[in-house]
Amino acid sequence: MEEKIKQVKTLMGGVDATTNTVMIDTLMDCYVSTRERFLSSGTAPLCDYQPCPVGRKRQGLFVVAEDSLRYLLATVSQHDEPVSSPDPAKHGKPRCPEALTLRKFTYVGHVAVAKIQCRRGCIYRWTSSPHVGRPFLVNLRIAHGYLSSGILPNQYRRICKAAGIGKLSDDKLKKSMIQYSEVVDAMVTASMEKAMDEPADPAEQWSQQNEAFGRLERIWTDVSRPLFERARARHQC
Repeated sequence: MEEKIKQVKTLMGGVDATTNTVMIDTLMDCYVSTRERFLSSGTAPLCDYQPCPVGRKRQGLFVVAEDSLRYLLATVSQHDEPVSSPDPAKHGKPRCPEALTLRKFTYVGHVAVAKIQCRRGCIYRWTSSPHVGRPFLVNLRIAHGYLSSGILPNQYRRICKAAGIGKLSDDKLKKSMIQYSEVVDAMVTASMEKAMDEPADPAEQWSQQNEAFGRLERIWTDVSRPLFERARARHQC
């Protein structure tokens, strides 16, 4: 701190020639004039801290993927990209001088599909998740977390409703459960076949059987049981 104060005083005419009061007063005048210039030109720098007004506490929330955030930055950069033109009046000017604004967004599961537009009519469609084939990566990951967590469907719906983060439809969850069940069946079958194909040396048979049953138990505990518990709970309801 002291070194910075000395540096500022030196730039203002010398350490001995400038008092702390003069230094602070000059710096405040400089800040105010710079801030007013930014505000008048519409280019005021944004603050890192984003306050949430009282009336916006119920605003929509969604899940965003890292690559989708990069894609949004690239979209804004492309909109503001300087034009390379032989015309000196156009060269170096932004492709579009108008600022982009969020017009609306809708949910597809936990993904936001946003319409971004400027006053000149430039329109961009942005999604908060990349695709894996046709499905969204975000929705696939949320479905994976839901199915492997063991929570019940009504618990999942309450969490999503209270948080306001969108939700996967019952049809999507049902399809995901069917796919998971098929994978679990295939894993169990493969593990059983591997255990049966192992050498039956009497000296090692007992330990190998214990190991095989241990693998089956781990598969059941980690993957199968949440699915069957959820199905049993749904049947009881």
